[in-house]
Amino acid sequence: MDYLFIGVFFLIGIYLVATAIKEYRFLLVPAIYFIFLGSWRLADFFTELDLHSGIYAWIVRAVSAVTLIITGLIYYFKYYKPNKQ
Repeated sequence: MDYLFIGVFFLIGIYLVATAIKEYRFLLVPAIYFIFLGSWRLADFFTELDLHSGIYAWIVRAVSAVTLIITGLIYYFKYYKPNKQ
């Protein structure tokens, strides 16, 4: 099952990079995030550390929150707010 999550995270990241190059630049932030998640899962799979508990889980949560905030702000100020006026 870990292979599936790792593959899906990397595929989503690659797809978002390809989409960001063609259309929406703000998708680079979540693309990097999904590649980070794939790498995190890969490191968890190959090491004996439990990267989904303790301080490591808080690191992933912090990166997730920062990514969500940055992506939301970029979308709001670049795409949503100008069209609303």
